[in-house]
Amino acid sequence: MYMDDIKIYAANERELRTLLHCTEQFSSDINMSFGLEKCRTMNVYRRRIEPSTGVDLQTGGTIGVMTENDTYKYLGILQSHRIQHGEIRSKMIEVYNQRLKGILSSGLNGRNLVKAINTFAIPVLTYTFGIVNWSDTELERVERSTRVMLTKYLVHHPKSAVERVTLPRAKGGRGLIDIRRLCAKQVQSLRSYFLSRTSSSLHHVVTKADDRLTTLDLLHADNIQSLETDAEYKEAKLRQWASKPLHGRFANELTQPYVDIEASNNWLKHGEIFAETEGFMVAIQDQVMPTKNYLRFIVKTGIEDDQCRRCHQKPETIQHITGGCQVLAGTEYTQRHDNVAKIIHQELAVQHGLLKETEPYWKYNPSPVLENDSAQLYWDRSVLTDRTVEHNRPDIILVEKEEKRTWLLDIGIPNSHNVQKYITEKMVKYQRLAEEIRQLRRQQQVHIVPLILSTTGIVPKSLTENLAKLGISVRVRNKIQKAVILDTTAIVRRHLSI
Repeated sequence: MYMDDIKIYAANERELRTLLHCTEQFSSDINMSFGLEKCRTMNVYRRRIEPSTGVDLQTGGTIGVMTENDTYKYLGILQSHRIQHGEIRSKMIEVYNQRLKGILSSGLNGRNLVKAINTFAIPVLTYTFGIVNWSDTELERVERSTRVMLTKYLVHHPKSAVERVTLPRAKGGRGLIDIRRLCAKQVQSLRSYFLSRTSSSLHHVVTKADDRLTTLDLLHADNIQSLETDAEYKEAKLRQWASKPLHGRFANELTQPYVDIEASNNWLKHGEIFAETEGFMVAIQDQVMPTKNYLRFIVKTGIEDDQCRRCHQKPETIQHITGGCQVLAGTEYTQRHDNVAKIIHQELAVQHGLLKETEPYWKYNPSPVLENDSAQLYWDRSVLTDRTVEHNRPDIILVEKEEKRTWLLDIGIPNSHNVQKYITEKMVKYQRLAEEIRQLRRQQQVHIVPLILSTTGIVPKSLTENLAKLGISVRVRNKIQKAVILDTTAIVRRHLSI
């Protein structure tokens, strides 16, 4: 007999009436009335539902009887003489898709959108894991339909690496829960609970009786292989991602010894940009944007000309668009470079009392010279020297008067494979200028500070170290990375729209 959240088992109708009257008496004592519309009885004989009469209450009224085709929603699970697995799966998937559509229509940023899916949509399915039978094929179909829905709302590129969807954001993924693994973990957890209750005779009996009757299959639990740990699972996913010839290039770039992996994935971890922009940037990193080179050699659409649609000189690869096109160098790349320089210039100006407060970098117009009693700050100014110096115009020059110390700052935003080369070139480029400044201005120290990060947001360890030397916080580094990512996605969008 089902009574809302109470289920009563009895050997026959006489015993059921006895238990019902006991429950009825208890309910009367606490002044709780029976909701007859929520109560049903069912008579099962040899795995078949047999017709029976309803059960009469002492206080009046009769509890109805369930037939062969009726089901009762007990604790959220549709039941009859057995759990209706197929019907429950269909209903749960329908509710899951409804919630997923609602979340994707909300306009949340990347991080919050994934968090909403993990905490509001996926728990609809999670509640049934370990109770309802889910095959790997069915769960894989749900994951595939999820990616299709993400693609429909422009949150995910259809050709992006599948592994990144369920990898943690701190590891370079999108942070969505892996539904298949979640189901396997919950089944294993329930199975472990029953097997650990050795002192309970009830649990022992249930374990011995479950011969493939439930998803847990407790009788054969010893023969079921245990799951890998979360750390092993993540490492396997990372290896699978890195092993791909095209998608794996970015994963391998992240593992280079000069790269700060945590900082490089910080934009994903904080997730402050729109989900659509986030998905677009991930597609750029995975090198699956529809450039002419990609369409010719990867998709093989049959086009013969893969030259850049702007400069018409080199093959149009994603690297060429983000940091190698001569036509874009004087406009788009310069704007991206200047946006980073503005963030640093403004931070130094406030730090040394040259400005009172900051403003959004896209509104900020740096003054060529800022000066007070303790510091001088120059923006894009040539340095006059006695001897001719070829490279005499760093992006920013900071002079600390009391310490007699000068900082030569130069910003660079190359493609990922050129990061280390850029750092070395910047150090060598201003070596002669540093010597001239030390002698002419009688400075005790002249520091060359290259501030380099890649067009796709990869942060070398030297960037964090150099910003720390200038007294600039990690917060500003994150701001710089976000600015570069927004500008890079805008450059690629505009280029491919031609």
